[in-house]
Order: sequence, then C-alpha cells, then structure tokens
Amino acid sequence: MSDLAKFFAALADPTRLRLLALVKNGETCVCHLQEVIETNQPKISRHLAYLKKAGLVRARREGKWIYYRLASLKEPQASILAQVLQALNQQSPMSQDAKRLDRVRCSKEKSSDSFQKSRKSRISELPARGLKSKRLAVGLKG
Repeated sequence: MSDLAKFFAALADPTRLRLLALVKNGETCVCHLQEVIETNQPKISRHLAYLKKAGLVRARREGKWIYYRLASLKEPQASILAQVLQALNQQSPMSQDAKRLDRVRCSKEKSSDSFQKSRKSRISELPARGLKSKRLAVGLKG
C-alpha cells in the first residue's frame, strides 16, 4: 500500500480520529488516552500502532509509559491533516474529549503530587524513627 493510501486509511476510523485530536497539542500518555476514550488498553495501542505505521504519530517510552505526539508530515499530508484536525475541533465529541483529557491530566498530576509528598514525609521521618541503616534510607528515596 502506498504512503498516501496508508495515510487516508488511518484517517478512516473514528477512534483513530479521536486519538489524533487528543495528541495534536503535545505528548500524551497512553494511560490518559485510554481513560478519555473509555476503552481497553489493547484497543488504544492497536489504533496508535496503526497511526504510527502510517507515519501520523511518533512515540517515546519513559519507563513503563509510552507517550504519543503528532509526527512532522510532508505535503500534502501535513495540510490535509491540519484541515482534518480543524474540522474535528468543531465537533462536539472531540471538544468533550479535550475537556476530559484536561481533567484526567489534572487528577493524575494531583494524585502523583500527593504520592510524592507522602513519600518525602515518610523518608524525612526515618531518622526520627531511629532508622540507623543509611542503605535502607537511600533505597526508599529511589
């Protein structure tokens, strides 16, 4: 299949269009995409793999998470994708997805922040608890 045919085939699925609309503003974790689209992780990953194979998205791994973003495209694909994304912005489900993504990101950041604060608090209490093993304290920080 030619590159242009792969490009258009990738745009021919509603879930893939939603994913493209969600990653258009920057890197987004698969876990966030899964939560916004409200489907299982294998389905999201399968659609993202299709988009990646078609050259529409790029992926970056950080630990156990994979982050996706739009790829830099050449013409005519770049202007076609820009028009598609602009049209998607005007559709209700896509704007609802964007709002949901913002909420998901905020809630995950808040829970991560509270986890980090709790962890720092426990680590700072170690000397007060009489922990003498520096090795254990260092292990808890990592």
